[in-house]
Amino acid sequence: MKSTKKPYHNWIFRALVATGLTYATAHVIVTGALVWGPTDRHDATVLGQMIAVALFPALAVIAFGAQARWRGPLLVCGCCLLATLATLIVL
Repeated sequence: MKSTKKPYHNWIFRALVATGLTYATAHVIVTGALVWGPTDRHDATVLGQMIAVALFPALAVIAFGAQARWRGPLLVCGCCLLATLATLIVL
C-alpha cells in the first residue's frame, strides 16, 4: 500500500512546532525580564523585547533547520526551560 501522506505535511508540522517553541521562548524572556531586569517596569519590558527580537530568528532557524529531526526543537525547548527557570529563580 502506498502512503497517502504528502511530503510537505512533515515540513508544515516542523514549521508549526518551530514557530510555537520559538514564540513561547520569546514570551518567557519578555515576561522574565520584569523579574531579573532593571527595576523600572518599562525599561525591563523594553530590555526583554530587545532580547526576544534578537533571539527569535536564530531560535526559529535552529528549531526548523537542524539536520536531525528533533535535535533543533529539543534545543529550543531547553532554551525555553532555561528562560523559565531564570524567571522563577529570583536572586
